[in-house]
Amino acid sequence: MNRATALKRRLCAALTSDSGSMAVEFALVAPILIFFVMLTISFGMAYNMQLRLESAAAAAIAYAQRNPVTQANFAAFAQTVTTIAQGAADFDPPLQVAVSVNNTSDGAAADTAYCVDGPPPTWRAMPSISSDCGNNTTAGQFVTVKLATQVGSYLPTSGVVGSFIPLSETIIARMPQ
Repeated sequence: MNRATALKRRLCAALTSDSGSMAVEFALVAPILIFFVMLTISFGMAYNMQLRLESAAAAAIAYAQRNPVTQANFAAFAQTVTTIAQGAADFDPPLQVAVSVNNTSDGAAADTAYCVDGPPPTWRAMPSISSDCGNNTTAGQFVTVKLATQVGSYLPTSGVVGSFIPLSETIIARMPQ
């Protein structure tokens, strides 16, 4: 067998051989697989954080409904609600908490009766807590707790999509009379 024939035979064998094809296929598929695994982990973490956010909002509203608020004690009330919300969900960075009573963030309307219709909520001042709002409801005091935070993403986005997922929760609850 001459050299040219042997070289031709080796070249044909190398071109038709399957050895190494799995490594090449894995190298092509692995980045896509890793991307989807990271995407699943990021959305799972965001969902877990959203559940913790809802739990923190529920804890804050539960306190707010058990403790009456007036214009005079609004600052202490809002601080306590904020502390409870931040303690119920230990986030890093900390939760941004906004507390308002009867749609005012300074407590100025805490001693006023309101009717709330919605969504989205629309606020109407009423002369007294016993005033009829229509729809078989009466006026009352309402506390609103808004929580917000951001969850970091494991996806390398290079600023294209953003590296944080914003989360928020808002609860409006009627205060007991």
